[in-house]
Amino acid sequence: MEKLEIVPVACGSIAQVHRATLDDGLRVAVKVRRPGILTDIDADVSLLRQVIRVVAFLSSRVRAYDPIAILDEFATLLRAETDFISEAGNIEAVRRTFAIGDAVTIPRVLPDLSGESVLVMEWIEGVPLSDPERLEEVGADRAGLARAILQAYGVMIFQSDRFHADPHPGNLFAMEGGRLGMIDFGEVGSVDRAERVALQGMVAAVLGRNGEALAAAVLSVSRTTRSVDQTEFGEQLSRTLDPIADATLREMRLGETFGRLLHLVRTFGIVLPSDLAILIKTLIECEATTNELDPTMSMLNLVGELGAFAPGPGLRSDETSAESSDEVRRRP
Repeated sequence: MEKLEIVPVACGSIAQVHRATLDDGLRVAVKVRRPGILTDIDADVSLLRQVIRVVAFLSSRVRAYDPIAILDEFATLLRAETDFISEAGNIEAVRRTFAIGDAVTIPRVLPDLSGESVLVMEWIEGVPLSDPERLEEVGADRAGLARAILQAYGVMIFQSDRFHADPHPGNLFAMEGGRLGMIDFGEVGSVDRAERVALQGMVAAVLGRNGEALAAAVLSVSRTTRSVDQTEFGEQLSRTLDPIADATLREMRLGETFGRLLHLVRTFGIVLPSDLAILIKTLIECEATTNELDPTMSMLNLVGELGAFAPGPGLRSDETSAESSDEVRRRP
């Protein structure tokens, strides 16, 4: 390595990133794990386990959630973020998803220079979406970027088996030619067929303003910590969907709706599978990021064209602008 910049360009709780130039002139990003972070994580998890055991002993309702199992899942995910060999595999898996076409740029990993605690990748040149002033300076197409993000996440979630699970603006870049750059694959989610079917069912139920169908989709893949009356759960979900009953497809916000869904799920003592919970969390964050770029864009605009479910007449995103108010309101 010919030149390594000592001052990091990004810092996090687990690692920091330095810019460097290789002997052949290639500019790279060098992600270095913080020394002692694994010991710190193990100590924190051990302390949390002791506290949770005491709380679970005192509360039968807490025990019903199996909090130790939840903590173990969280610890596994956290430790996975410290394993850069695993992250390198995630990067290459997502790169393959976008191998055809140039709409999305994922950095190429240099495996010969990488390991468990150091990750070397090609440097991506662009403007982070967390810097609105620079986006304005370079004349970035904000609406185009918002659509590119939604399309990218739609493809990863609905048509692949792995997705970038941390879509905050600092991890997404506006690149030359209107391309979208994506970095930091420490947090990656996976989706299997059952979870995808459940998500498709949830999206279809939201579009149909159907609380009963939404309840069935949620319960089909979840476990419950106490008896759940599906009819009552469905009625509560219907009331949650009421505010969007008169919304057009462009006005509906999947992230906001799923945020309310998660609150109601906790109220009823329902525990979603961790992979599905991460998926829903990612959708919420993804839509929040795109809303900062273009508030008129919604994940629901793209669901039909990505084949997530059979949208029915009048729900294709390329037709939403031409839909009449009668077509996009509650259907009998």
